[in-house]
Parts: sequence; structure tokens; C-alpha cells
Amino acid sequence: MPKFPQSLQAIFWSADLAKLDLKKHQKYIIHQVLHYGDIDDFLWLKKQYPLSKIKHVFIDQPEPIYSPKSYNFTKNFLLKINKKYLNPDHYVSNLS
Repeated sequence: MPKFPQSLQAIFWSADLAKLDLKKHQKYIIHQVLHYGDIDDFLWLKKQYPLSKIKHVFIDQPEPIYSPKSYNFTKNFLLKINKKYLNPDHYVSNLS
């Protein structure tokens, strides 16, 4: 099982890195890195999963954890899916 860099612990504050599984917890891992990570974390994520898988999880398995700014940045800049309509209500937390 690949080790997670210790630098990711801040992103996965509620999880034990030693117990995270890239396959079993992929939805959680992808959304946490997309929302809370920086560019280096995103580059690490792309080494773990193909960009097509990251986009699939973002589009087809939305999580309402994003702020409006992080949702737009992720959708339009990181994943470059700005031409596809996604309902922001499925992504943006009411607590933002």
C-alpha cells in the first residue's frame, strides 16, 4: 500500500493516514485534496489516480464540502471542466 506523505495529515485531520486505502477511500481522498489541498497536493493526487478518475469522482460523486471559491477553482482551473454544467448546490457547503 502506498504511503501518504506526512504533509497530507492536515488535509486528512479526521483520518489515520496509516489506515487510508487509495482504492477503498478514493472518493474521500479525492474530495479532501481538491478542497483542502494546495497545488503540490493536487500533483500528488494526480500521481495516485488518472485525471479522468479524479474528474469522474468530482462530477459523479459530489460532496457538499466546498466553499464557492474552492468549487469554482477546482471545477474551472484544476479540472478544466468549466464548459460542463454542474449544480453548485451539490458541492457548496451551506456553512461556507
